[in-house]
Amino acid sequence: EESKRLHGFQIGFSYTPTLPSGLGVYTGLMAEFYLSFSKAMGYDEFTEFSFYVPIHANFKLPVSKEVSLMAHGGLGLNYACHGGVTNRDDFYWVRKWNEVLGRTDWDKEYYEVDHLRYGKDGWPKRFNAALELVLGVKVQNFLISGGYSWGLTDHQFYKDVPGCSTSQNKLSISVGYEF
Repeated sequence: EESKRLHGFQIGFSYTPTLPSGLGVYTGLMAEFYLSFSKAMGYDEFTEFSFYVPIHANFKLPVSKEVSLMAHGGLGLNYACHGGVTNRDDFYWVRKWNEVLGRTDWDKEYYEVDHLRYGKDGWPKRFNAALELVLGVKVQNFLISGGYSWGLTDHQFYKDVPGCSTSQNKLSISVGYEF
């Protein structure tokens, strides 16, 4: 159901030392930004910024000189740095100067209802762990992959909302370039 999903993106770097046998390690550091809109969950906008570190076993299988198949899986660790929820029903008026019209106008500003109080009762935990599996292909230096993460941390964020999971499962599609 759309109201129970987060959308987001990652940007960062990965490090993949690989032995001649194709076995190796996949790790790195990524910054993540998530966004969700859900009136059904009691807010208009949810945002979160976090850091992500994968600790995966890696396997790379060369198919030709320029094409390789890859798979990696293991533990994914997230640390949430900041999050907030906004309710567009809560607003206040401010006077702002309008350069075009040369006058002061009233503008509607929205309250950020709350910064997430990570770890407090009824709020998500700051740390998240997941089991992850990623499959992909490398063509020359370009990478494309898809993966899934099964959340291990029970956040109990929506524990009182029927039918809501409080673990973070992620479906991902990645595009990258290997230097």
